[in-house]
Amino acid sequence: MGQNSYGQLGDGTTTDRPVPVSVGSNVVAVTAGWCHSVFVKNDGTLWAMGYNGFGQLGDGTWNTRTSPVSVPGMSLASVVSGNLAYHTLAVGVPLAPAVVGITNNHNGTVTATFQGMVGATYLVFASTNLIAPGSWSAVSTNQAGADGTWPYTEGIAGWQRRFFRAAPAP
Repeated sequence: MGQNSYGQLGDGTTTDRPVPVSVGSNVVAVTAGWCHSVFVKNDGTLWAMGYNGFGQLGDGTWNTRTSPVSVPGMSLASVVSGNLAYHTLAVGVPLAPAVVGITNNHNGTVTATFQGMVGATYLVFASTNLIAPGSWSAVSTNQAGADGTWPYTEGIAGWQRRFFRAAPAP
């Protein structure tokens, strides 16, 4: 709501609004600078709108945007902009991947399911010993799907213990 002379409210117009307008869903962080606004969605994507005379929207142009545009190549957890500033500071903090489930498939295989950032690529590591130095081995490279999850399945012998973790791929 408020002044919208450069489309900073993101509703596709330059009409000032005395009531709130909705322009995004699944938003986890927002900020505003001088006549521009920026938000981060829960999938880590960065969106910007409004005045862009100094390139502060990060879309590779100097074009003013009246609707949110996705900022390419960004995967974030937070974003800030100084009050009355012509710049935006985007802080890339990758969400740490986590094991969200391990299933014994009762057919000689076990499946570990991971949760991370949508579209990000991760290395999967496995070990039979949680504390022995050097016991973790990279076993797979996977890309998180549209919901941020991905499975890794491997064969196991009997009741062998297997531990899994993941890390962003270099």
